[in-house]
Amino acid sequence: MPNPTTVRERRLRKTKAQLIDEIDTLEQRAAATPEGGSELKRREQELAEKEAQLRLVFDNMPGAIVYTDEELNLVFCSDRFADISQAPGELLQPGCHYPNYLRYLAEHGFYGEGDVDAFVAERVESLRNPSDKTFETYTPDGYIHTVRRRRAAAGGTVTVVTDITEQKRAEEELARKEAQLRAALDNMPGGMMLGDRDFNYVLFNSQYSQLCEFPDGLLEVGGSIRDELCYQADRGDFGSGDKDELIEEVIANYRQGEAASWERTIAGNGRTIEIYVAPTPEGGYVSIITDITERKRAEQELAEKEAQLRVALDNMPGGMALGDRDLNYVLFNSQYSELYEYPDGQLKVGGSLRDELRHQADRGDFGSGDKDELIEQVLTIYQRGEAVSYERAIAGTGRTLEVYLAPTPEGGYVTIATDISARKRAEEELLEAKRRTEEASKLVAEKNRMLESLSNQLSKYLSPQVYASIFSGEQSVEIASKRKKLTVFFSDIADFTGTTDNLESEELTNLLNHYLTDMSKIALDHGATIDKYVGDAIIAFFGDPETRGVKEDAKTCVEMAVAMQRRMRELQSEWLDMGLERPFQLRIGINTGFCTVGNFGSEDRMDYTIIGNEVNLAARLESHAEVGGILMAHETYSLVKDTVLAEEGDTLTVKGFAKPVRTYSVVGLYDDLVEQGRIIRKDEDGLTLAIDRDKLTKKGKARAIKAIKDVLSQLEG
Repeated sequence: MPNPTTVRERRLRKTKAQLIDEIDTLEQRAAATPEGGSELKRREQELAEKEAQLRLVFDNMPGAIVYTDEELNLVFCSDRFADISQAPGELLQPGCHYPNYLRYLAEHGFYGEGDVDAFVAERVESLRNPSDKTFETYTPDGYIHTVRRRRAAAGGTVTVVTDITEQKRAEEELARKEAQLRAALDNMPGGMMLGDRDFNYVLFNSQYSQLCEFPDGLLEVGGSIRDELCYQADRGDFGSGDKDELIEEVIANYRQGEAASWERTIAGNGRTIEIYVAPTPEGGYVSIITDITERKRAEQELAEKEAQLRVALDNMPGGMALGDRDLNYVLFNSQYSELYEYPDGQLKVGGSLRDELRHQADRGDFGSGDKDELIEQVLTIYQRGEAVSYERAIAGTGRTLEVYLAPTPEGGYVTIATDISARKRAEEELLEAKRRTEEASKLVAEKNRMLESLSNQLSKYLSPQVYASIFSGEQSVEIASKRKKLTVFFSDIADFTGTTDNLESEELTNLLNHYLTDMSKIALDHGATIDKYVGDAIIAFFGDPETRGVKEDAKTCVEMAVAMQRRMRELQSEWLDMGLERPFQLRIGINTGFCTVGNFGSEDRMDYTIIGNEVNLAARLESHAEVGGILMAHETYSLVKDTVLAEEGDTLTVKGFAKPVRTYSVVGLYDDLVEQGRIIRKDEDGLTLAIDRDKLTKKGKARAIKAIKDVLSQLEG
């Protein structure tokens, strides 16, 4: 539809052009005929009247108008233009050069700070080549104008200026209020969405999308709410079934024309939201979403606690009732009703205590007398506001209750009733029961001492780990086994028979027990599971029933073996001082591999032990170890080589193993060898250096120094 102002301006320009043409015609006629002068005056008067009418129209337009010719001289200027321009009147007279007016504006800050000539040149260019586009200008005193220029049909440029200051202020105020509204909505504790009658989005806050867990871009103002519902249906928020039908059911809830609320669980994350929908006067609706996940959890937790409380109350040894300040029941357990022998339905939450007391009075629990007075006496006890206890007999049953009554902070009361009938009867037998109890206590104490002694004795026959796991319940005493990677330890005294031939049995027993005690202490200190003693041999393993990991188990086993050999050397010195000619010397074998570990034997007699080829290999390694040495298989070596210095020895051919077994003799722990000065070792990220001084000859030392220098030169290069 055309702009009315533009049409009116076009008509005015056309009228003025026609008037100018008529004036030219009249002047020509006046020059040709004598009577033309009077006609010319009449026409001039008519033209003046029409110009006055034209100016009246221009001055009453909502905008100001100025018309410049091709030479940029002012042809016409409305009064409104002169008013809003704030320039001297002489600059806006017909015939004035319009750029002078523009320069005045530029010099007085109408176009901001900058090059005045550039400002003027820019606007002169827009006059010469108007683009029929609108732009805004700002006056120093805060007014805002829109300026529109276009080419006139008769030549020149028509400029229309409109004051939009109030419009801009209104727009800014509207924007400010919209921002405030948006801030308020985005800081709501829940989500909000406004939809129109066509089920399209009008407004929503950020929480709405977040609570519903919609992806970015799914919600748009003007977009269809069906898209949201389709997404939720695909996600499974509405449950199983035909998705279109599920969506229509939801839409029906929105369109029912009255406020409603329901709950919904967001599929896949367990979040629960409460949706409140209310119609709007325009036929749309507003939806408020609140995250009630924590509330639901709290309600569930409360329900669980209430159930637990109910279970606890119903399993109390006595009855309990809670009343409010108005002497009405808030809570009671089943025992309370049973102890007072009320008929079913007599007590109800919210029921009056007076009704209960009336029942008791009618039954004769309060004795004889006026029942109302008896009831008031009991009520006085409840209303006293202090804790009190008393006994009451239930008429006709022989049952006696002990009643404890205490006030609550809210002004109510709590009653605890305990059946003391048995206690009353038991008081007569108290002395006899006490005597029997004392005798039973003595008997129990004696049996406990016997069991403790027996337990301590039994513990000597079991490894501490096995003993602890059995008594803690972690290990069942039944025939069962499992496959597990263990590190197996075998030790044996070299030439035991030859060493002990000249010893008396008592001496041999003391010597062997001394040896086994010290070795066992070392084993237990390192966490070994001692399997058994076979004469002078010790069989132990690491990895069951407790383990610190295969690598750590192997490392600890080798450290234990080194400690045993070290202690053995100390014992040898002690035994020599005692006169023993040939002190014991120890051989040790260690292997790591999968073994079968568990209880073996019969239902009546079983042994916790290990079996398998890897166990046999450990025994073979021990038999091939040097006297005073430790021999281990390759897998053990690969687990401990970072902490143990070992030398590879001969391979063994062992039954049950397809390939010969590589063996390694333990030289010592790196830390000990470094401390002794035998080993030079440096271990850093990206660097591992180990030098065995005892193995280096003079030539070897020279080669080692040269090799280190070569490495150093490469690092420095």
